[in-house]
Amino acid sequence: MSAPTRAAARRQRGFTLVELVVVLALLGVLAGISAARFSDRRPFAVSAVADQIVSALRTAQATAVAQRQTMHVLLQASPAAMQVCLDPACSVPVPAPGAGEWLPPSADVTLDAPATIVFTATGETTLTSTLQLQVLGGPGAVNVRVEARSGHAYRP
Repeated sequence: MSAPTRAAARRQRGFTLVELVVVLALLGVLAGISAARFSDRRPFAVSAVADQIVSALRTAQATAVAQRQTMHVLLQASPAAMQVCLDPACSVPVPAPGAGEWLPPSADVTLDAPATIVFTATGETTLTSTLQLQVLGGPGAVNVRVEARSGHAYRP
């Protein structure tokens, strides 16, 4: 083997120290950016509470139809909390499915206003217009809508 081919073979064997340092520096920058993005959990908490409200409203509506009873859903604004009851005063609460609560109170998340939604035994609501709730917390807000009459709850 001649001298130029040995030198070329030696150069192609691995990465240089400069290349490794540049790659590690780039990985460090990416890790720093992603850690900062995921360290604030409030946007995730707001989205999770909005999803829980939608799910709990759908369950309350299905419970009203299944039991053929009127269900009163009381949403508290601050901290965001939810109760489902058989009467407007909530003296007869309906237990949440499983061992939990309909919406566990969260200190980080609030609603823009308290609300009461009534589901009749047929699953319809007594709302005269679409109800829009804003789930607030940290820098963002997530909307939850409940359609009048049908009671369809969703995130737009």
